Amino acid sequence: MSKKNIDQRQDRDILREEREINRIKADFHLLMNMTFITVVFAVFVLLVTLNPSVLETDYFLTLQLVLSIPFLMTSSLARAKLGMIGSAKLIDALGLYCFVIAYSFLINVIGILLSRYTPLDMSLIFFGVNVMLTLIYSFTIVHHDSTKLTRRIWKDSFFFIMILLFGIFHVLGFY
Repeated sequence: MSKKNIDQRQDRDILREEREINRIKADFHLLMNMTFITVVFAVFVLLVTLNPSVLETDYFLTLQLVLSIPFLMTSSLARAKLGMIGSAKLIDALGLYCFVIAYSFLINVIGILLSRYTPLDMSLIFFGVNVMLTLIYSFTIVHHDSTKLTRRIWKDSFFFIMILLFGIFHVLGFY
């Protein structure tokens, strides 16, 4: 067998392996996204049932609650596509960042609701614990695989900015 045939066979094997990894990732992420969509709908139904005026009076809460749904759906579609194609860096990034936006919106909605119905420190503790646990998770991932450092920095920084701008600043009354 020629070197060229061996190289082609190895390339096909690598592509097949990458597709299998992408399928596993896609299944996991789709399950997570569907769980979060369920949570978003539950929060929405709870608000509409118990206190619909919150949706009318708190624009940031309503906007984030409503926008989390299409971001989660787009993330789900991207993750489903990820399982069907080989090299998929762009579709993976789309799924990732749509998920981070939707997840941060959901965390912000819960934090804003906590600030409305409990003492302010409960909301700030909630945000702080989310940030702290994200950092712990990232340190653990990077400790296990140092090649993921850059991706974790970008992903976590984006998440923290979303939490700060659309959650913490809001509950502190900056806008």
